[in-house]
Amino acid sequence: MRWPVETALEEGKSELGMDHYETRSWRGWHHQMTLTFLAHHFLSRLRLKYKKTSALTLAQARVLIDHALRRERLTIRQALEIIKYRQARNYAAYCSHRRRTLKINRLRVKKPK
Repeated sequence: MRWPVETALEEGKSELGMDHYETRSWRGWHHQMTLTFLAHHFLSRLRLKYKKTSALTLAQARVLIDHALRRERLTIRQALEIIKYRQARNYAAYCSHRRRTLKINRLRVKKPK
C-alpha cells in the first residue's frame, strides 16, 4: 500500500502544485491541499476512463486540461499530436532506461569458469 501513496504524493507535488503553497494559516494550507487532492482525483478518474484506449499519464491529462482551461482552440488532431509526441518520448525514455539497466545487470553477473 505504500507505493501508491508515494506515487500520489509525487504526482501531486510535480504536476499539481502541492508543494507551491505560501500560506500563513491552517485554513489556507487546508484549502490548498483540498484543491490539490480534488485535481488529482479528477485527473486520476480521467486517466482511468481512457485507460482502455492508451496509457494516458497524469502529466498528459494535465497538459490537455491546461489547454482546455486556457481556452486555446485545440483541434482533436492537435490534441492527439501532443499526446502522441509525449507517449513517443516516454517510450524512448523507457527503452533507454531498460537498456541501461540490463547492461548494468549483465556486468554484475559473473560468468562461471
